[in-house]
This record gives sequence, C-alpha cells and structure tokens, in this order.
Amino acid sequence: MVTAGVTSCTIGAGTLGSFEDRKFQVSIEEMLVAMNSLESHKIPEKWKPTAASIEGTYGFFENTNFYLKGSPEEMYFVSYQGNSRVTVMSIRSVFKNGKWFIENDLAEDERERIENRFDREIIAKLEKLTNSKATRDE
Repeated sequence: MVTAGVTSCTIGAGTLGSFEDRKFQVSIEEMLVAMNSLESHKIPEKWKPTAASIEGTYGFFENTNFYLKGSPEEMYFVSYQGNSRVTVMSIRSVFKNGKWFIENDLAEDERERIENRFDREIIAKLEKLTNSKATRDE
C-alpha cells in the first residue's frame, strides 16, 4: 500500500537528481488511490528484498517501487509528493540486471527508453485512473 502526507507549495525534483518529473493536476489522495490499484506492477516476492534495500534513500519524499515485467525486467524507484491540487512524481533509480542505476549512470538512449516505458506502462495507466493528463517536465 502507498501512503503519503506531504504538502508543499513548490513541488518538483529540484536538484536532487532524477529522471523527468511527471506532474498531475490531481490531489495526492487521488493519486495514492490510483497507484494502489496498479496490481500488475506490484513487486514480486523475489524482488521484495531489493525494493526494501532502497526505501528511505530520499527520506524527505514519499516513494514507491513499480515492477515492470517483460523484457527487460525492471523495477523503478519513484518518489512523489503532492497537495490538494497537484501530484508530482519522478523516477529516482532503476533496478535491472541485478543492480540499481541512477539517471547519470545510463547512456542517453537508455534513459529515454526508460522514460518512454514509464510513460507507457505506468503514467498512461495513472492518467486513465485519475482522468487527468500528466505533463513531463525536464
């Protein structure tokens, strides 16, 4: 289950290092309901220790992991924050081939592949569930 209680006037990744922000014009409460309903992206048992190993890395942000089955099998560590009007989320790290990678560890084409997959497999579903369109901020 995903939970949060963050409120802020300025919401975004800032200088912490992340992939591009996705901004939704929905409350954090609505987003949490949507994120919790993504059953197909729940972490499988075999990856739960790996998911737990990165939790708390960005202790001042709420975070969650999304599992992506298929080729390549990956897990995205995503931070998010929001308030009563907006929710922003961003990939912080990607687990693939037995290792965590941050954005700067990856070649440009690999970063774009990950961003596009995130949009297709996670963001598009959240847009549908929240009846909103996310904007992608660099």
